[in-house]
Amino acid sequence: MSAVGIPRLQPGKDVNKPQAQKRRIRLIADEHCRGAMVRADRVRVKQVLLNLLSNAIKYNPEKSSVQVSCYKHESAWHITVRDNGPGIPLDQQRKLFQPFSRLEATAQVEGTGIGLVLCKNLIERMGGQIGLISSPEHGSEFWFALPAHS
Repeated sequence: MSAVGIPRLQPGKDVNKPQAQKRRIRLIADEHCRGAMVRADRVRVKQVLLNLLSNAIKYNPEKSSVQVSCYKHESAWHITVRDNGPGIPLDQQRKLFQPFSRLEATAQVEGTGIGLVLCKNLIERMGGQIGLISSPEHGSEFWFALPAHS
């Protein structure tokens, strides 16, 4: 593992930009992410962030926003991706990180059910954690934490 900066959202250059534009969703990045340095694999961190952004865009209502935030807590950087979607009931949240598990309410949204499983695997292999905070009708906040580079 090496010192890696959290990938910045760059308007017009991001992989998720066309998906967001099609649904008229604004991507907002917190300035705190600029200084975030973690011990991780650069490609894998970007892969996780892009997957979480893609999910937030897919499940968010049109003409809304997705917020990416970063903060340091103890010896780790926490990166969050927050949407304004329908939220996820507590009893269904555990299923999200199981292979090929898709929630009933997501049948109309394209996907295979392996993206979050892959994210969990990658984050844990880099010594981090991943999870979510969500409740029905209040959106979802997916987060991951990786060891801070000293």
